[in-house]
Amino acid sequence: MSVLAFVAIAVYVAVIFACIAAFRVAKRQTDRPGDALHWKAGAAVFFFLAVFRLVDGENRIRAAAREMVRAAGEYETRAVFQTSMAIAILIAGLVVALLFLRSCYKVRASSRGQLVVMSRFAIVGLVALLGLRLISLHRVDVLLFGNGLHLNWLLEGAFCLIAGGCGALYAKRKRFFLW
Repeated sequence: MSVLAFVAIAVYVAVIFACIAAFRVAKRQTDRPGDALHWKAGAAVFFFLAVFRLVDGENRIRAAAREMVRAAGEYETRAVFQTSMAIAILIAGLVVALLFLRSCYKVRASSRGQLVVMSRFAIVGLVALLGLRLISLHRVDVLLFGNGLHLNWLLEGAFCLIAGGCGALYAKRKRFFLW
């Protein structure tokens, strides 16, 4: 396992702690009952991602899928399936982005509500990024990993920072009104 994998796991664990702190604060409040479930689910998603990274699940799934396609004799035409999957993930990402914008307008002026919406968007974005990495379409891989700039690292780091930062701010804002 590479050093970057350990760094990613450490970041996931930090986000898990931030989500747990936000969950502990959210379960005591009565005005926003859905927040506690959100932060609990966020901690569970990042726990899954940490374990998935620890056991190198991404490469294992990719290798197993490659073997299944080879066994079916469809390895040469796999790009058709990969392209359709990548397009489906991108369309779903656009739909989620539009829903995110819509929900930003619907959320009242509560900063806690905005933090929940932003972290939701970051978690869904991270899951979509994982889906794009699992598809392993050459054109997508070049975009995410190629040309010296690893857009994958940048996006994953940004999504983790947003989700973890929102969890930490949620916990901090509810406890300390002056901050």
